Amino acid sequence: MTREELRKRLQDYSRTGNWIATGVLVFFFALLISAGLLTSRAPKNDPIGFIWPVIMLVIMPASFFVMYRVGKRRSRQHSLTCPHCGRVLAGTPAPIVIASGRCCYCGHAVISDL
Repeated sequence: MTREELRKRLQDYSRTGNWIATGVLVFFFALLISAGLLTSRAPKNDPIGFIWPVIMLVIMPASFFVMYRVGKRRSRQHSLTCPHCGRVLAGTPAPIVIASGRCCYCGHAVISDL
């Protein structure tokens, strides 16, 4: 892979990631607003006032786990993993990989035009 190919893959990865993150945020805030409306309009001793916060406490960690798994799968689809150690090269490591041409985790060459 050359530097230009890596930049293009990172650009595509970022573009699709923005759409996915927007969808997850819209879903999360819609759920949060509906929970707030349901709990505020529920009678005093109704169990819905207790159930919604518990549901939210379960959904939040589950959504973080799902986003982590989706991110790893997307990085593999865009070939943004190190061929030697398998770590993700997108995100924070991307500028280091572009500048040095090497994986910032294992040190092996990732870019072929060095």
